[in-house]
Amino acid sequence: MALPRFVRLKNRRLFKQVLQSGHALVSCPYYRLLAIKRPVSIDSAATAPVQWGCIVSKKVSKRAPVRNRIKRQLRHVFRPYLVDSVTLNEYQALVCIARQAMADADSPPTADQLAWPLKRAVARLQDKTGPK
Repeated sequence: MALPRFVRLKNRRLFKQVLQSGHALVSCPYYRLLAIKRPVSIDSAATAPVQWGCIVSKKVSKRAPVRNRIKRQLRHVFRPYLVDSVTLNEYQALVCIARQAMADADSPPTADQLAWPLKRAVARLQDKTGPK
């Protein structure tokens, strides 16, 4: 199942901006999540959803079916945090970069193994912002 259109990061300029100046929100053996915060001047920050993009390079796997499987796994893990969560709304864009361990594992990593670092990061963000 695809992500909703409003969540997908398709703007090439914004993609490059995240890669060049984004900070690492999550870093684990399976992926690295880069993020850039919303500009303060944007008034619609509370209503605009965070946009998410995924990179699985040929360094990870030369075979397209393997790269596509990795993208599907990452989309499955990130979907609840992107569509329903307001915790990540302080960020304008997120880019997930898959690592070699996603393809090298004897068995593919489980959803829990992929989601755990993200859950930890979201919990840190909620602690930082406090209850509203």
